[in-house]
Amino acid sequence: IMRSIKVMPKFMWKIGAVYLFQWYALFIYWQFTTPLFKLTMGYSTSEAASQAAKMSLTYNIVTMLVALALVPLTISFGGKKVYALSLVGTAIALFTIPYISDPLFVLAPMVLFGIGWAAMMGIPYTMVSKIVPQDKRGVYMGILNMMIVIPMGIQTLTFGPIYKYLLDGNAINAMLFAGVFFAIAAFLAMRLNEKTKG
Repeated sequence: IMRSIKVMPKFMWKIGAVYLFQWYALFIYWQFTTPLFKLTMGYSTSEAASQAAKMSLTYNIVTMLVALALVPLTISFGGKKVYALSLVGTAIALFTIPYISDPLFVLAPMVLFGIGWAAMMGIPYTMVSKIVPQDKRGVYMGILNMMIVIPMGIQTLTFGPIYKYLLDGNAINAMLFAGVFFAIAAFLAMRLNEKTKG
């Protein structure tokens, strides 16, 4: 694994940069959805958790419906454009959620989130599989999965102080912060070059 990392295509380092912001933001979303609804909707902890579960159900349904549709779109427009646009949509969803207090209407941004989730779960793996040496595809797919775990560790270590001192311990600010990170991930995704190993 270490040898493979040393000679890893530059493309994968660029993917790693996207993943850093993308997965950091996702962990924030998952952690702070329930506290957010306690603020924006005045829910109890159990009510907020129930609303968060409805959000998850909604975006997972959307993901199932659009996953196959992303295939022809990536063929027509290229993986990086579809991926980046999906990340922009996810950022918009997170920017919007804190300002919707209706439990039904707040599910609407989950359409964009679900499209983004479908793209995150499929497009990077397809892009990497085209770039890496085929005889080492399994190793590099494993490394790609490691790029999910690393942002989780970084978020666990760093976001506590950020949340307390920079975001005033406010779940709304945390969600907006995650939206900014998704926007950064989208920008970095546009730098991905699918045609070369660079």
